[in-house]
Amino acid sequence: RDLMFRRLNESMAYPGAREKVWGAAFHWYVSDKSEILTMVHEKFPEKHLLFTEGCVELVNNSGGTSSKAGIGAWKHGEIYGRNIIKDFNNYNEAWIDWNLLLNEIGGPNYVGNYCEAPVMYDRNTKEIMYNSSYYYIGHFSRYIEPGAVRICCRNDVDKGLYSVSFKNPNGDIVTVVQNELNRKQRLALVVDGQGTNTEIPAHSITTFITKNSQE
Repeated sequence: RDLMFRRLNESMAYPGAREKVWGAAFHWYVSDKSEILTMVHEKFPEKHLLFTEGCVELVNNSGGTSSKAGIGAWKHGEIYGRNIIKDFNNYNEAWIDWNLLLNEIGGPNYVGNYCEAPVMYDRNTKEIMYNSSYYYIGHFSRYIEPGAVRICCRNDVDKGLYSVSFKNPNGDIVTVVQNELNRKQRLALVVDGQGTNTEIPAHSITTFITKNSQE
């Protein structure tokens, strides 16, 4: 993602490339500067942007960065939620995880780059573990339907709140809000002039569904 604008500029400069290229795929692994996607969209508005790989690295024997929080850490889910929200707010159209299911050490991987997956299987105990990322992803995959359109949504990032809104094909408005602070926060949710006040728990992700009144 961080190098996307530069690389796409170079690719599109090749004669005839812009007419042939349908879109661009990106990963997250350096920073969460999703505003780079808006830069790409503004210069190449006809190109589709898709997130096609991301994970939390546990052990990277190739010299890369890895998480020290351990398998199942809640902060890993927050990484997923924050990146998904920010990317969708910057013209991303689809989001695909790298690994949906791995074993208890985050493998198999032939170069020792072990990662956490939303679902992990312990080969010794024969148990399935659902990590925080599984539940964070679910707030998007369960409620935002195919064909939904992302709509404008105010973000209070300075307050540790990240949010994104979509309009589903049936007219329902889905708003996902993530609070990364160590305290609960008050939230005013207003849709089409009508709204409600509520509290968002500390370190949580919440989905609000505003039903289409015309149904």
